[in-house]
Amino acid sequence: VLTASDNGSVLSSDAMSISVEPNHLVLTGNTIFNSGTCQSYLITTKDANNTTASMFATLTVNVSNGAASGTFYSNNTCVTPITSTTIAATTSSRTVYYKNSVAETATLHADDNASNLTSGTLGVTIGPDHISIAGNSYAPSGTCQAYTITTKDTSNAQKAVLANLTIDLSQGVASGAFYSNNICTAGISQTSILAAQSSVTVYYKDINAEAITLSAVDHDGLLATGTLAIAMGPDHFT
Repeated sequence: VLTASDNGSVLSSDAMSISVEPNHLVLTGNTIFNSGTCQSYLITTKDANNTTASMFATLTVNVSNGAASGTFYSNNTCVTPITSTTIAATTSSRTVYYKNSVAETATLHADDNASNLTSGTLGVTIGPDHISIAGNSYAPSGTCQAYTITTKDTSNAQKAVLANLTIDLSQGVASGAFYSNNICTAGISQTSILAAQSSVTVYYKDINAEAITLSAVDHDGLLATGTLAIAMGPDHFT
C-alpha cells in the first residue's frame, strides 16, 4: 500500500494498493542424465530478490530446447508432448517433463508467452543409455578373438560416456576367458571406457567348442547391458 500524507496535517491522506508480480522464471532439475529417460523439471516464478512469488493471473510458459532433439511432456511417463504449460493464478510453479533419445548437450528454455517475465534457462548434458558388443559370432575354439564394446544412445548412435565407465565382463557358464591383449595372455574380468570416449576393445578365447553369451555390464548399473551370442567350433580334424 502506497500512502501520501500531508506533513502539516492540513490535507487529508490518500492511499493506493498495488500488486508487485514476479519478474523472472527459474528452471531447475537434473543437468546430467541418460538418453531416453524421462526427467522432471520445475518452472518457478521469482521476484527481483530471487524469492519465490506467486502470479496474480495465469501465466502461459513456452518450453523448448533450442536445436536439440528432445521433447517436453506434461506427464511423468513422457507420452503427452507439449510446447507450453501454465502457472495458475496464486501459484508459483509448474512441473514439466523432458526426454531426449540423442546423447547431446541442450539448453532448456522456459519463456513467458507474453514476454513480461525474464526467461529461465538450464544447460543439460545427455549421455548414452546402453552398451553393445560387436565381433565374430563364430570362431574356431582356441583362437583369440577381438570384441569391441561401445556405448550408444537410445537412437543407437555411438556416443561418448560422460565419466569413466567400469564394465564387468562375463560369459555365463562357458569355459572361456576375457583378455586385455590380442594374444590372450593377460586375463581380465573388467575393462573401462574413459570419459569422452565411446569404445574399448577386449579379447576372448575358449578352448571348448560351445555356445556362449558374452555380456558387458555397467558396474554401476546405469547403462543397459550389452550381450552377444557366439559359438566356438572345433579347431581340427582327427
